[in-house]
Amino acid sequence: MTVIPMNSFNEITLPSRSVNGCKKGRQIITPPRIPDDGSPREALAVYEFIEEIRDAIWNRYDLQLIELMKEERITAFEEDNDDVAF
Repeated sequence: MTVIPMNSFNEITLPSRSVNGCKKGRQIITPPRIPDDGSPREALAVYEFIEEIRDAIWNRYDLQLIELMKEERITAFEEDNDDVAF
């Protein structure tokens, strides 16, 4: 399981990315709040709905998503290893 680090404001910092050749800074997102009063059945319905959306996006953009994921992993690796001396 991957653990995503959060800052003190409960925000997730995502790696910077390049879009159409323009380097964007790190993205900060705030995870959605999950209500405490929801039932397990409601949670399952939402989970299944999100899964359907994810599958539809993947089916439409699979190759483009794969390329973006490769770019992000390479960029994240390069950023993490900028200070490595050889």
